[in-house]
Amino acid sequence: MKKLISGRADAFCSRTLRRAVPVVLLVFTAAGAFAKKAPAWIDNPYSGYDEKSYICAVGAGLKSDDADKKALSDVAAVLQQNISSVEVVQQAASSEGLNLSSYLADITTQSDIKNISGLSIKERYKDKKNGCYSLAVLDKGVASKSYSLLLNKNSLEIESLLDLAEQKSGSLDECRNLIQAYKITRENDYYASLLAVLKPAAHHSFSYGSSGEISARIKKAFGKITVSVLVNGDSDGRISAAAGEAINGFGFRTQDGAAARNAAYSFTADVSFEDIEKSESSDIYFTRCIVSWSLKEVSSGNTVLTSSGNSRQGKLSRAEARQSAVRAAETFVKENFSSQITQLFEK
Repeated sequence: MKKLISGRADAFCSRTLRRAVPVVLLVFTAAGAFAKKAPAWIDNPYSGYDEKSYICAVGAGLKSDDADKKALSDVAAVLQQNISSVEVVQQAASSEGLNLSSYLADITTQSDIKNISGLSIKERYKDKKNGCYSLAVLDKGVASKSYSLLLNKNSLEIESLLDLAEQKSGSLDECRNLIQAYKITRENDYYASLLAVLKPAAHHSFSYGSSGEISARIKKAFGKITVSVLVNGDSDGRISAAAGEAINGFGFRTQDGAAARNAAYSFTADVSFEDIEKSESSDIYFTRCIVSWSLKEVSSGNTVLTSSGNSRQGKLSRAEARQSAVRAAETFVKENFSSQITQLFEK
């Protein structure tokens, strides 16, 4: 009887085991199906891409947007590693034209990864444990074609501006057109550098020469501009000297005496100083300076620039207050002229 019961039990266990095995296998198979395997491009961005034709980078972040930005910026960093978008312009040894040299040196090309042609996010992967991953890919062929077109477009615009400059020789309009042309040549310098990275075999030459040649042409054009200086209310000539320093700082030539009658532009300023009555409750003396100036084109009589300002200076003596007011007037003329002339070339 015991043998019969034991045999039936063994048969039951055997049947149960045979039924259970497929279920267990099914569970493991399903678990394997739901366990996502990280894609190969996370460890190797160039998986499936030829390094000669593409630039790839992987970015990681808590969110997809963060991963996207990191991947895109890393691709841009690869492009930038051999490109210096800031070139130092050689400055003159003297103070004449120093402000102009500094102004030209400050003109730089700003790169924006959003504007890199042929760059996009190709893959995304989300891991609950490690966050998000993005694969950014730059197609060198697409980017090269785009930048070549931009170079040609810019070159045509530069040539047009240079022609306009020649038609306005000896005027501020010539200077303005040359500066606009120079800004675009700096863009072309940047695009040419990008192309050198994307397509090393490509070589570019420009009909206008180079940004360095345009820079030299600008300085020459500024040097042709003559300006007469007249400051009313300047008893010791300090304000006139300050105005001359500001004008020479941009490479313009100042003229006085008989030669001033032949100047293309005139700088005229009115300066006044007012002693403010001292308060009995204070030991401070105050003097106010009032300055107004204008730059005119002599041939047409048109006002090119105009400005005015005032300042109250306080010191422990009347003499010190007056001297401080004169220094304030000097500073205003120098800094304000430089600011105004710079804004003129930005229009």
